[in-house]
Amino acid sequence: MVQTWQQRAVVHHRNLGGSCRKGFVQMERWLSPLAQAAMQVPFSHGVLAIASTEPEVFQPSEAEAMGQLATVLSTLFRRLAEVEMQEQQLSQTQQLALIGQLAAGAVHELNNALMVIMGQCELLLADGSGGETRESIETISKAAANTQSLASLLLGVARSQGSAKKQTDLNQLVHEVAQLMKRQLAHKQVQLVEELQEGLPLVEANSGQLQQLLINLIHNSRDAILSSKRGGRIWIRTRARANGVQLEVEDDGSGIPEGIRDRIFEPFFTTKEKGAGTGLGLSVCRAIAREHGGRLRLGAPAEGTRVVLELPC
Repeated sequence: MVQTWQQRAVVHHRNLGGSCRKGFVQMERWLSPLAQAAMQVPFSHGVLAIASTEPEVFQPSEAEAMGQLATVLSTLFRRLAEVEMQEQQLSQTQQLALIGQLAAGAVHELNNALMVIMGQCELLLADGSGGETRESIETISKAAANTQSLASLLLGVARSQGSAKKQTDLNQLVHEVAQLMKRQLAHKQVQLVEELQEGLPLVEANSGQLQQLLINLIHNSRDAILSSKRGGRIWIRTRARANGVQLEVEDDGSGIPEGIRDRIFEPFFTTKEKGAGTGLGLSVCRAIAREHGGRLRLGAPAEGTRVVLELPC
């Protein structure tokens, strides 16, 4: 049966008597030992089999009917996978909405505290403190201002999750996500490099969904780098293309083996260890690309992995 499925071809056993039955021992586990004829028809998730106690009984019409049934089953299984993926996406969207609400409240409180810190620093500096004391106060004030800037970026990401499509500056969106990610990547000795082409045309997009897509691709690149070595580099590039724009995320990590490159966008397919990923990340990213009238594909870097998002203008 496994061989039948792998070969994707109908196998017709017309007469299982005598020497022809030698290779039929395994099939007797699921067909009657009295079977004299059998037909196997592969489909996307397995093999359909039918048997008869009479030899030479199956005609081309039966094979055609079995083929049609196999096609229906393949479509059904694919649809079930799509429904499961959509349910996962809905759950993820709901979680993102809740996270957005919580983040908005937390950032508001954080900004209030930072304003107090920065205000007190200004008062201390106005008192004329000098030397090392002044340098320390200036360091505290600068750190608070940087934190306030990052908090504002985080709030922007959280609020945009449920936003509708609108004219979006892709470079600005990429830069904001990069600013959020650079510090946490630096702790892993991973450098994030922006190579953004100036003067890109605007795209009609849901900025929250594109941010989700980009963050997911960056996380995948980070994991690929850390699984193969200590530290590395991720490049984010934007380019203008005929009637559209292109966004690339490339890393110098372990890369994707040739044998599974065609499968990485399949729902629930993952190369990560059990419990480290659901296998939905790239399939959700591809769904977001299609929702925007674009496409997500693999590039061909000299090493590592390159994922390319193409969007219409």
